Amino acid sequence: MNQQIDSSPWLPVSATQLSLLNCEADQVLFGGSVAGGKSDALLGYSILRSHNALLLRRQFPQLLSLQNRLRQIFPASKYYRATEATWTFPDGRSLELGSCPNVSDVEKFQGRPHDALLLDEATHFSEDQVNFLTAWLRSADGRPCRLIMASNPPMDGTGQWVVDWFKPWIDPSHPNPAKGGELRYFKRIAGRMQEVAEGTEASISRTYIPSRLADNPFLSETDYASRLSNLPKQLAQALLDGDFFAGAQDRPLQVIPNSWIRESQSKWTEGTDLPMTHVGVDCSRGGRDRTVIVCRHRNWVAEPIILSREESATGGSVTARILQIIGDENPRVRVDGIGVGSSVVDHLHAYIGHLCESVINSQAAPGRKGEYTNRRAYDYWNLRQRLDPATSTLQLPPSTALYSELSAPEYTLTARGIQVQSKEDLIRKLGRSPDIADAVVLACSVG
Repeated sequence: MNQQIDSSPWLPVSATQLSLLNCEADQVLFGGSVAGGKSDALLGYSILRSHNALLLRRQFPQLLSLQNRLRQIFPASKYYRATEATWTFPDGRSLELGSCPNVSDVEKFQGRPHDALLLDEATHFSEDQVNFLTAWLRSADGRPCRLIMASNPPMDGTGQWVVDWFKPWIDPSHPNPAKGGELRYFKRIAGRMQEVAEGTEASISRTYIPSRLADNPFLSETDYASRLSNLPKQLAQALLDGDFFAGAQDRPLQVIPNSWIRESQSKWTEGTDLPMTHVGVDCSRGGRDRTVIVCRHRNWVAEPIILSREESATGGSVTARILQIIGDENPRVRVDGIGVGSSVVDHLHAYIGHLCESVINSQAAPGRKGEYTNRRAYDYWNLRQRLDPATSTLQLPPSTALYSELSAPEYTLTARGIQVQSKEDLIRKLGRSPDIADAVVLACSVG
């Protein structure tokens, strides 16, 4: 193996890059701080370890520097096929470069197997995109297939799924922390990836290999670190220290500040004896949308319940699940009354009468005219006020998906009042429908 490296036109320049080459985890997060040699390490992995790799950036122009680097390593133009954006190296290995600027662009890679999926700046991708792409990681020859994600900490809530995937390594409060390079094992149980013991059937291995500016011999002796240290504290912690919990800064017109969401989630405890007081139901509108049910027990919010496609098929089936969940309790049930939701409302009225409320986001907001443009803006702003740390006792579940969705909406001030980004805009931004956040808003934006 070392002989292969010694004779290669690409050589690792740090111990961290060498660790990546020798790593045996199925899924790897590599990086942390800026300028730690992340992108170059992905190229090295494709040259030395994979057989047919796919390397993606979210936007194709971001691949230009990688193209230039490959031309330095392999100057002869015969190795590159521009029409296919593919490099074929002297020993027959290949590397395809691509991008997914739109959520649905992942579909162009459907059915095209690769033994390595390499994502540069992984937090720019949505979790749904990454899950879809990994379905085509396979090798008929039995070679190991790996997902390797190089990334700095996320700069907004969109990339927080990376934090969720690698919490044992990057969350200092994790009850069972992992060391850099240590393998841990995970399996999807009850719809969620959970850590399991080594050797568990159908489990996959993950690890995080931290890479720092000091690992890059070409930049570590320059003044780059000094310049980064003079950035605003939060940004410096993310880019220089690789702090995955520091980078998500509030945008100027963000409806709910990141710190307010985190503080509410930090108060959450497992289970409650409080009575169920409110239920929010965001019904599927078809496609990849989900039906999500969120129960609130006074100030404690339960983890979201996501219904299967079969359970979401009709208003009657959704209603049956809601009635099963609430049992003998008498909560107020608020339903997004569009599409299947209108049928759910009709069914629920027959069982719980006035306790069921249909919420139409486009309708006029309650209260004084000119404060909010519609009901959606009123409800989101109501939740914002309930999460203000100065007065809030609300406990939101510690879900990364919820954090990502609640931190995404922005608002504008118009002549008709406060306007919150539409669901359609957020779908384009997040790569998925913000169903969990909408269900929480329905459950929590009332008294």
